[in-house]
Amino acid sequence: MKSVNVILLTAMVIISSAMLAQTKGEMPFTSSADLAKAKLKYPPPSDKDKREIKNIISATSAAYLKSDVDAILAYHSDQSIELYPNQMINAGTGNIRNRLKEQFKYGSFTMMDRTVESIEGTGPIALALSKTKSAFKSSSDGEIYEDNVYDVFLFRKREDGQWKILGHHWLSDEAASGQPSDDSVSIRQAIDKWSFCIKPGEVLSQEHVENYVGNYSAQAVEILPNQWSNIGIANIRLRNTGAIGMTWAQCTGYTFDINFFVTIGAKGFSRRAVAWGIGDHSNYPKGSDKLSQYLFPWAMILTKEKDGQWRILMYHFYLD
Repeated sequence: MKSVNVILLTAMVIISSAMLAQTKGEMPFTSSADLAKAKLKYPPPSDKDKREIKNIISATSAAYLKSDVDAILAYHSDQSIELYPNQMINAGTGNIRNRLKEQFKYGSFTMMDRTVESIEGTGPIALALSKTKSAFKSSSDGEIYEDNVYDVFLFRKREDGQWKILGHHWLSDEAASGQPSDDSVSIRQAIDKWSFCIKPGEVLSQEHVENYVGNYSAQAVEILPNQWSNIGIANIRLRNTGAIGMTWAQCTGYTFDINFFVTIGAKGFSRRAVAWGIGDHSNYPKGSDKLSQYLFPWAMILTKEKDGQWRILMYHFYLD
């Protein structure tokens, strides 16, 4: 599997003219020893992690059958995001509670059967893919409404070791038939565009920002390490516009070690895909010649939009 390099425009820095004079070959890179340490620090989900995540998904399904809103939300982070099939966003457990209470006014679930097909990730971030068969009985006429959907759950492990649902996106099986393996090249190209929107030594301009945000879906969600969310392409643009005029030290510092850290194509649905890895961010703070370096886990959901282009739908990363 090929390695993938990615840039994250979260901390633009000004560097000295001496640094700007360096060539790409002279710029510092993370050593293989550092990456090996990062692998140990941010391993893929263990068997224990996977059991716990499956148990959470099973427990929420059981709570749906009981119409128990509190029990459902007990497994969610306070900052949880629901991403509907049409990519509209329901943010926070308060809003999720309102949706559930409204739904249960009109009936109850007689079946909620979720089958977890895959759990992947790195460090405290995991992605679970599942299929759900459900049946909802209307309280007004007794009619049974069956549904089949595909789910992507974004999980985050808390400091106490407990996993919580941070994001949940679902879509109907009619929209999600097949696998995106045929699109693997296009998905990698989309991530490369995100990765290389600015070169080392370039001064960030509005053009760079537009190229960067063009890699996101209009309803995209960025979930920051503290689990605050930046919602919508306008807000993503605004956050990065504040860095215009600053100089990027080393965009190639964002590297994904290969093997199990980046898997795209076989994981996901025909118009969705997931990716995850360990990022490597290196820069020189303003007025300093000391290299600052951050190795961090990340995960994302990508969507294939009506124009045939793959874009980022949800992105989360973690920093110690």
